Amino acid sequence: MKESGGKKHIVFWAEIFLLVFYMAVMLYIFFAVLHFHLLPNFATGMAFEILGFCFLAILLLGNTISKPIKNGYFIPLVITTAGYTILLNLLNVLAAVFMPVVFFLLHFVLLFVFCLVFIPMYLLGKQ
Repeated sequence: MKESGGKKHIVFWAEIFLLVFYMAVMLYIFFAVLHFHLLPNFATGMAFEILGFCFLAILLLGNTISKPIKNGYFIPLVITTAGYTILLNLLNVLAAVFMPVVFFLLHFVLLFVFCLVFIPMYLLGKQ
């Protein structure tokens, strides 16, 4: 019993480390490499990036903290979340190309499609 609890703590802290590492890499890329903070779409891009980070944290940490998601649902959720994160980062990298209204609209459409897939799958996987 103790061994299982110890492994759960190790997995939890590994997930925390990976989430913090991912966020640090993204912030470094946005601020040091791309100078994203100088673009007019900075606030919108960062808001959606934080939202994507929250979805990623819910998916990863939710499995450790609460009732685990069934494997049949977890694998597609990970793939969907990874795809959303990649598309989100791609949109943020291309922020200079889009007008602020189009940039905001693209983010909302991407978030809507992601939520259409993520939320029902997540809820079904918890049952």
